[in-house]
Formats: sequence, structure tokens, C-alpha cells
Amino acid sequence: MSLPEYLVFSVNEENEDVRYLSFTADQKWLRFGPEEGVLSVTAKFAIEPASDGLIHIRSCYDNHYWVRYSVSEPWLSTSAPEPVEDQSKDNCTLFKPEMSSDTNFVSLLHVRSGLNVGMCPAGDDNAYNLCVQQSSPASLFRCINYASLVKLHKYNLIIGDNGRFLRVRTIRNKPFIQMESVGPSDPDNGFETFVTRNGNIRIKSIVPGKFLCLDHTDSFNWILADYAAESDPTNPNTLFEVVSSPVLSLRCLGNNHFCKRYTNTMNENCLAALGKSTEDKFIRLRFINLANPVYSYVTVKNFRHPRVYNTETEEILTNQVLENVNGLNLVARIRKNGHIHTIKQSFSNSVTHEPSVANFFSPIPFLTEDGQVAMTEEVASLGSTRWGNTRDSSSPKDVVMSYLLPPRTRVTASLIALTATFEVPFSYHVSDEFHSNNGSATQDLDDGVFTGIYTYATRVRIDLVEPLSTHQVCFPFIYSHYLFFLGYSTCNLIFNQIVFYGPKFTITSFKRNDFFKSKIS
Repeated sequence: MSLPEYLVFSVNEENEDVRYLSFTADQKWLRFGPEEGVLSVTAKFAIEPASDGLIHIRSCYDNHYWVRYSVSEPWLSTSAPEPVEDQSKDNCTLFKPEMSSDTNFVSLLHVRSGLNVGMCPAGDDNAYNLCVQQSSPASLFRCINYASLVKLHKYNLIIGDNGRFLRVRTIRNKPFIQMESVGPSDPDNGFETFVTRNGNIRIKSIVPGKFLCLDHTDSFNWILADYAAESDPTNPNTLFEVVSSPVLSLRCLGNNHFCKRYTNTMNENCLAALGKSTEDKFIRLRFINLANPVYSYVTVKNFRHPRVYNTETEEILTNQVLENVNGLNLVARIRKNGHIHTIKQSFSNSVTHEPSVANFFSPIPFLTEDGQVAMTEEVASLGSTRWGNTRDSSSPKDVVMSYLLPPRTRVTASLIALTATFEVPFSYHVSDEFHSNNGSATQDLDDGVFTGIYTYATRVRIDLVEPLSTHQVCFPFIYSHYLFFLGYSTCNLIFNQIVFYGPKFTITSFKRNDFFKSKIS
């Protein structure tokens, strides 16, 4: 059983809340802390397979790899900028995973030291830090598949299975949640979500500013917008699990039932925690961004450490024969017209459903000729851009490359293009105005990822080098101030535009395609 591509590590010590693995900002030590939540980007790690079942573990926050902090200390940190597979080096980033019989748990072996990965116990000065240790058996860590987690927008419009928007509607003096609004312009439509550390959510109606809560006063289990903001945030009647299999839905933790559209003689199309199966068609919900895309602005503030991968070579011109029959070096040129240079760009974040549209302002990362990531100096206004969508500006370009040919040499060459994918995580500021004068909001977030696919360079690849034999060599002569070559090669096609400046010469005799004799007067 292999580990998921992206995961979160957690531990649950006796009589304590779940702790998720992240890293300290100052020293980048890995630690199971009480602050970070399961959806935090600092708790998200990528598993990169190596040979023989070994792995590298990369932080998705800044693309650095797990490594032992130093040979004199046992701590593990995210401080290696690149993966290192050489097991003889102290900065080796390889780990060996062992899945338990319960495949949700894994133990890790630090390959370089041969020691198990463990956690300092509570009460220690470095409690909950990740370290290498002689412990036996190895510590077990719970693995949460990041792809199974659902992250919604902060501010939402919610659409029911009937295509109508959820809104707060007072019926019999109670604030019911009714699926009856026909568009985003209704001021009672907006909802704000608050994510708990374990990924559950609380939902507050923007109007009247109360949290959604399960009502136990009758058997219908209605969801009402009547729970005060200052009340207990751990009340399970106000907590909802977002479920995405097979459709998006909400499970109320107050009774573990799904919220669904329900009608009785008193209420029509109102939200009630009555659903018992994901097959129930009335539990289906959509969450879309409350922000008006015309007045939503994203300003990228800080790009972090990039990574470049999936470098590919493409032969764009092959079997090009170049000859230099002269006794001097020659600069030859290879040309390919109209080659398509790939340029694809996308901005994504961790929202998993209904990506929104915003006006982007950002420097643009790109790849230099040597395959390094750089940034444009100016901030580009990208206009209306959907999160996760790819902008393709690929275009044909004429490629001309030079190659220095040695004397009396024939070379067979090819022209190749280099294309690579790269990712750069970033932080950003969001400024939104909501539909229907529902107000505005700003957020500072750090879950952005820029992805680019670039044709960044072309190279000459030498496939064959041959020396020219004597009968293939051309001989020079000068006539009317021009330098010509005669012989068995077509070299005169290459050289006949070289102009010789000097005194006049008179050629008395020569034979074409053969040796010649000349007398200079």
C-alpha cells in the first residue's frame, strides 16, 4: 500500500486534542503543534517516490524537503532546498516508510542515520518536535489523504438541489434556512464559513449575523440561523462536516445526519438534518463565492521557493549536415522557422469546489535560459482570471542557433527545445465586494501556487563528428578581390561571400575541381 501523493500527518495523545505536523517559522523544525489546522498549507506535505521504495517528503508551503537539522542534533526540519539521494551524505533526504496493518498509519526510518523517526514526549523541553531516535518500535503517525479534504470559500452563496439559493427566512418567528431565492442579489443569501482545526465548519448567516444550529425542539431537526456568535464554538449542533462523496453535502455533527431540503405542512423547501444516506438526492449542495467577480481583486505579495520538474526535450530539426573544409574555425548557423514555444500559466489555491474569478495583479514567474525561475520586474494586470484555469500564450517563433565548426570537419547535428514545468507557492491579498450590497471583506492568504510550463531554451545537439579526407578538401584562390574555393566539396556555397581585401592578384592557370597552379605578379 503506497502513501497518497499529498498528506497531513497527525497524532492524538491521550487526553489531548489532535495535533497536526507543521514547522516552526524561525528554525523550520517539524513539530506537532496545537495551532495549525488540517487544512493549513504548512501542514500539507508531498510524497516523492525514490528508488527501492524510499521517499522524499516535501513541504508544500515552500518546496523544501525533510532533512536532519545537523549531525549533532536529532531534529528534523524542512530546510533542504533540493532532494538528495546520496545516502553517504549528511544532508540525504531519503526516508523509508512502513505502513501499518491499518493503512491510515505509517512509521518512518531516516535512511542516512538508520534511526526511526519519532516525537519528543510531552513534558520534554522540545515536546512534540519530530526527531530521529533509537525507539523501538518506531512511532506511528496517522496519515490523512489531503485529496479527501474539502476546502470552501470563506464567503459563500449556497445552492440547493432545486437550483435555488439558500437564504434566511423568518417563519413562525423562527429564522429557517429556505431554498427559495432565485439569484445572488437577495441580501439574505450570504454565508460566512469558519473552519475548525480538524476541517469541520461553522456557518454564519451574514444577515442576521447568527450561526446555523440544529434545532432539537421538534422531530424535524430543522437548521435555524439563531446561534449567537459569542456562544460556545464547540457546540456540535453548530458544527458541520463537509462531505464530497459522491456529491457535496453537509453532515450535522449534532445528530450525524445530512442536511437536506425538506417540506412539510408548515415549511416548504427548508433545511433539515434528516438525510441518512449520500444517495439522497435532496442533500446536494453547491458553494460558490459570494464575491462579485467584477469587484474581486487578488494581489500577489510574496513568491516562495520554486521547484522545476518534468524537463522534456523535443527534436525540432534533425540530420543537419554542417561542413567546414577550411583550415580555420567556422561559425555555422542552424535555423528552424515557426517552432511553437510553449507558455502556459495558472494561479491556483486550495479551494476544492467552484473556483472563483478575480482580477489578478502579480509579477509573472518565468524560466531563464539556464532553467532557473525568475520574476518579471513589473506587476502585470492580468484582468479577469479564474483560479486554476490555464492561460495559454504559446506562439510560433523562428529559432536560429550558432555552432563553432572545427577546421576540415563534417558534423551531423540536431536542434532540440527544452520545456519544463515549475511551481512557485505564494501569499496573496484578497479584496472582495459582495453581491447585492452585502458588504465587503479582505483576506491575507498563503495557499497560492503558480504553475508554469515553458519552452525556455533551444540547444544544438551533435550527433556525429567526421574528419574530412584530403580529396574532400577545397583549395582557395583569389579572383577580383574575392576568395573562392575549388575542390570536391560544395564549400564554395558557404564561403563565396567572404570578401578578401588586399592587393590585386593575377591567376595564370588552374584546373577546376583539381589542383591548380598560379603565378602572382
